[in-house]
Amino acid sequence: MFWFLYELGITGGSHRLWSHKSYQASTPLKIFLMILNSGAFQGSIFHWSRDHRLHHKFSDTELDPHSMSKGFFYAHCGWLLVNKDPRLVEEGRKIDMSDLEKDKVVMWQKRNYAWMGALMCFIVPTLTYSFGADLPILAGFLLSMFTYAVTLNITWFVNSVCHMFGSRPWNKNILPTDNYLVSFLAQGEGYHNWHHEYPGDWRASKDEWYQINLTARFIELMAKFKLATVKM
Repeated sequence: MFWFLYELGITGGSHRLWSHKSYQASTPLKIFLMILNSGAFQGSIFHWSRDHRLHHKFSDTELDPHSMSKGFFYAHCGWLLVNKDPRLVEEGRKIDMSDLEKDKVVMWQKRNYAWMGALMCFIVPTLTYSFGADLPILAGFLLSMFTYAVTLNITWFVNSVCHMFGSRPWNKNILPTDNYLVSFLAQGEGYHNWHHEYPGDWRASKDEWYQINLTARFIELMAKFKLATVKM
């Protein structure tokens, strides 16, 4: 449950909604996705979106925050273990974030991210595991840490695995690949060759019948309930 919900906060929230503006969401849906995004604890929506926009602008070059040109480990998580290159910081300041600066949900989370992230990522899962599964508090906390680690690595697979392993049916001249295993784990985010070729597509894939894309199905469901608007 937490894998699905918190990963959705990244895929349907900070990625497809806020980074790319690929669909429109009502305020209740924004609040819901913001809460789930906080549970993923991968940085605020504002900072996550800024880095992702920088990634698309300079994909796999020296100015890509998690460039595959620096190796698999760096693209996966090494980029988070070192200080940012001053050139990256400077380019990050140039990214247009005015749309998110006007978004009250995004800016509220940015101001309250420390406690919101800790609450949703660790406290809520710990209590759920402990009381829902009748586990000791310590066991519930360790399980919440495991959930966090799994969700982190699934997101990182898109930056690493999907820039090295897979097919390139839509543009053979770029590194991003389509990887079906990552697509399953990351709820439709593994069709990365398509996504880099068509970054504004809310489906983030060609969305054929055989392609698993739980995030697209969620967005479609929200559209049916008039909580989201998509271009079909």
